[in-house]
Amino acid sequence: MESTASARQRYDSYKFYFLSNITLHELVRLAYVLDGKIEYNYNPPQSVVNPNLSSTMDLEKSGPHLRNLINFFLEQLDRMEDNEVVLVKKARDFCQDLSKRDSIP
Repeated sequence: MESTASARQRYDSYKFYFLSNITLHELVRLAYVLDGKIEYNYNPPQSVVNPNLSSTMDLEKSGPHLRNLINFFLEQLDRMEDNEVVLVKKARDFCQDLSKRDSIP
C-alpha cells in the first residue's frame, strides 16, 4: 500500500495501477486465510471482490481507490483474533498515517 501511495504522489499512473493490483491480491489472500482456508493461498479461487476495489490508471480517481483498499484492509483487521492486538494496532496506525500524509479522502 505504501508503494501504491508513493506512485500516486509521483503521478505515475501505470505504476499506481500495477501496485494497487498487487495490493488487492495480497488483501484477497489475507481475507482467504482469515476465512480459515490455506490450500490455494497463492491464488484464492472464486474470490468475490467488490467492484469498488478495481484499480484505475486515472489518477483523479486514485484517492478514493486507495481509500477503498484501506477500508478493505481495515475490514480484514477487524476479523483478526485478539492475540494479534499489537499487530492490528500497528496496521491501523499505518493506515491512518498513510491517509493523513497523502491526503487520501
